[in-house]
Amino acid sequence: MSDVTVREADPEDVDAIADVAGVPTRAAERLLRERAVRVAERDEAVVGVLAYDADADAVHVTRLVGDTDAAAALLEEPIAFARAENLTVEVVVPESESGALDAVTSAGFEAAGAGPRFAGERTERYRLTPDGDE
Repeated sequence: MSDVTVREADPEDVDAIADVAGVPTRAAERLLRERAVRVAERDEAVVGVLAYDADADAVHVTRLVGDTDAAAALLEEPIAFARAENLTVEVVVPESESGALDAVTSAGFEAAGAGPRFAGERTERYRLTPDGDE
């Protein structure tokens, strides 16, 4: 398996983001406008997507999809940002995203209760308070 690289998403990625995230193109366009969006690539193909924003209390990962390796690589940036700003990271993971769930639990996130439904699908909320000394 080749290495996963992570980069900032750009408007040219909208179709790939829609495909990987399983959302309509318009939803992917809105995601790019409203959130910080990163894509994971393997062999120049988008294999994962992460969208997040932050407020005074936490970094909120609102979309995380991809296999375990892609999701783990995508989580590195919001965790590093949270660590630098002394914030908590919250992630919402749909039940069907086993790769994201594996990456989240491997990174040390703990279940924090039910999350919102996405297109009727249940989600679980996970939380991590990174150690600022790392």
